Amino acid sequence: MLRCLVVRYMYSLLLLSILFIILLGSRTFYSIFYGTGILILLEYLYSIYTKEKMSAIVFAAKQDIFRGERFTYEVVLQNDSFLPVFNVLVSIKSLEFEDRISYIGPFRQFALKGETTFEKRGRYDLGPVHIESLEPFKLFKWFIEIPSMSWVTVYPKIFNGDFILDLLRYDNGTGTLLKRHGNGISYNVRKYVPGDNLRMIHWKLSAKLDELQVKEYPDATKNGLRVLCDMRQNMYNDMDEENALSLLLTVVSSFYRHGIECEVLSANKEWRQYAIKNGMDFKELVEASVDIKFDGSDYEGLYRMISSVDFRPDVIIAPAVDADILKIQHAFDCWIFTVAEDENWPEERIITPSRWRGIFEESKGQADIYIFN
Repeated sequence: MLRCLVVRYMYSLLLLSILFIILLGSRTFYSIFYGTGILILLEYLYSIYTKEKMSAIVFAAKQDIFRGERFTYEVVLQNDSFLPVFNVLVSIKSLEFEDRISYIGPFRQFALKGETTFEKRGRYDLGPVHIESLEPFKLFKWFIEIPSMSWVTVYPKIFNGDFILDLLRYDNGTGTLLKRHGNGISYNVRKYVPGDNLRMIHWKLSAKLDELQVKEYPDATKNGLRVLCDMRQNMYNDMDEENALSLLLTVVSSFYRHGIECEVLSANKEWRQYAIKNGMDFKELVEASVDIKFDGSDYEGLYRMISSVDFRPDVIIAPAVDADILKIQHAFDCWIFTVAEDENWPEERIITPSRWRGIFEESKGQADIYIFN
């Protein structure tokens, strides 16, 4: 700070000395008048010149992050003039960033560090960078806006919660997650391998051994888990949309990590099915979730969509448990994961935030191994 003041006054005294030397011998009044006019002109030229020579760029350590993850960045200011720049105010609206620098020397750089978190998924520009400055005598103020040259992609938060083991513990191994074959049918038991019909899992034995075991029937067919994400328009608020996508991706990743193939149907206006068989398939689903919109039609349109693509859901991600969702549950005998708060349903196949949030809190952070390795 002291160095800044000294440099500023040295430049000011130098300018005044030159003016009075030039005008020495003239009348005092005219000397002051012309001296002041030339000083104002020089200050104006000073501000124009330094404005043209100032630039900035934003650097980020990562361009792909999860929602809620801490994002660090660096704003580098470059003064390419032979004059110093004083009273520099830097702001970036998209990052809610603002800082002030008292002095940047000639042909010097100055770096500012910042951090923020994004509460919603999306693609964010790291800019534009707004710069303001005052010349030494604070007569002229200039500002420039430098367009964004970088961006960050914010993905939905994905937790490492294991829904399979949690539901086994919660149901005491009763096996209500999926429909099972009736009693009295003979079968063999073996370890689960990817591609096995999920309905053939021996839940009691799996819970006891802490490892998925399969009842092998002679007519067993291979099938995976089907997840429907209800994206009807105006059914969610903004943060519920974010929670619904986090819940969807966490459920899918939980089953996928156990080698269980999943099929996902996003029930919005531009509905699409995703077959999750490997890491690339899951990555495609995560990347698509950044731009996906909750603009689906009403219940009749949702039910027609499910019927038209012959999609029998095992799990539904829904905003709340209403009469329409219950109709689908009864029709397909499936589970419901809801994002609505303060709902208390005795039905064990309805998973409310009070249950799945506990799984998130017990998880070991976010499942970032799928994308950002």
